[in-house]
Parts: sequence; structure tokens; C-alpha cells
Amino acid sequence: MKEELVSQLKSYIDLFPEEKDDLEKFLNFTKKSQDFFNRKNFLGHFTVSGLVLSDDHKILLIFHKKLKKYLVPGGHIELNDSSLSEAAIREVREETGLPGVKIHNWHLTNKCPIIIDTHPIPENQEKKEASHWHHDFMFIMQTSSKNINIDNKEINDFKWVDIKIMEERIPNVNKAIKKIIALNIL
Repeated sequence: MKEELVSQLKSYIDLFPEEKDDLEKFLNFTKKSQDFFNRKNFLGHFTVSGLVLSDDHKILLIFHKKLKKYLVPGGHIELNDSSLSEAAIREVREETGLPGVKIHNWHLTNKCPIIIDTHPIPENQEKKEASHWHHDFMFIMQTSSKNINIDNKEINDFKWVDIKIMEERIPNVNKAIKKIIALNIL
């Protein structure tokens, strides 16, 4: 999967060259560490997320118990995941129970995520995890169902928000929405 990650990173930079400087932490991490997917790598590790769009152009947000904020579903890559996009689908299904979630066709054409984002994760004493960085690959996903069955271990609320009136201040989500609109993906 490391080869896929590097390939997607190159495709992303080719498609969004104006973001190359913003990816400095991400690029430095890929040079310093070979342990990309290990959640116990406290330099940081790669994660995936899914910006889930419903047929009526609403975005799914979940309320994360530990981080105490609304986010898009996502999480850690596991050794048995066959690809980054499959890991994102698995995470969305685990956290939301949404049936029939699929990767948007835009990713099949462009071979990269819509957003690559690096953000800090606070210490979690319960899991004995030091503060660290998540280097996240966000994929647009589509669903025709809004039947949510949240995983109460990590999430205690969800909401569907109209993409055009998104009020939450979630930097990576707002950035993805701007790209979706600018690229006419809807």
C-alpha cells in the first residue's frame, strides 16, 4: 500500500500544485518514517476519511466523543485493507453502518484523494497514546441511504448538513467542499 500512497501523493500534487508547500509536514514525514500505518508511531501515521455525500447534496458529520467535535467519518488504515479508498469505505461503514457507500467516480479518474491534510491528535491516556499527527487522505463518497447506525463507542451524534450552507468550521471539510464546488464534482 506504500506504493499506492506515494502514487496518490504524486497525483495529488500534480492536480493541486498550489498545495505543495502546505504538504511540507506530510512530505517530511514520508522521508523520516517507514512505519506509515502503525497507530503506535507517535511521529504520526496515515489515516483515511470519507466525505459522505447523499443524493440530495448533504454531507454526513459525526460527533467524535474523544475529540469532542463534528468531523467526517474516518480512521486508521489496517494491514488487511487492500487500498486507501477501501480503508476509507471500511471506516465509514464501521462508524455509520451506512449500506452501499461507494467512492465517487472523481477518484477513479484522478487517482488521488480530494484532500490530504495533516492535523494534530491530542494525547489519549486511555489508549496509552501520546499526542501525534494524523496525515489524512480524504475521499468523496456517495450514498443513496441516510439510514445511520452509529458506533456508540466512538460517536454519540450525527447530522446531515447541506453542502451549500455548511456552517461548521472544520478546515479540511470546508476545503474539500470548496474543491468539490470549484471542480464541479456535484
